[in-house]
Amino acid sequence: MEKEESPLGSPDISSLADLGASFEAIKKMRIVPFSLSAVIGLGSTIFAPLLPLFFITIPLEQIFDLAKKILFGS
Repeated sequence: MEKEESPLGSPDISSLADLGASFEAIKKMRIVPFSLSAVIGLGSTIFAPLLPLFFITIPLEQIFDLAKKILFGS
């Protein structure tokens, strides 16, 4: 007759340490494999070369008006 094994593994200390390490690894997991800072870095890298074109095509006065509406809501 074979002995049934516990779902938690063997009752020794190393098994408990392995279970704790596995729990910590799962607790640190995120839904997406990248962080917000990585997205901001990628976005700034993509849009930085477009800024001179933006400032050339849109008049400076219109940019200031837009910034004033965004900051002050008027």
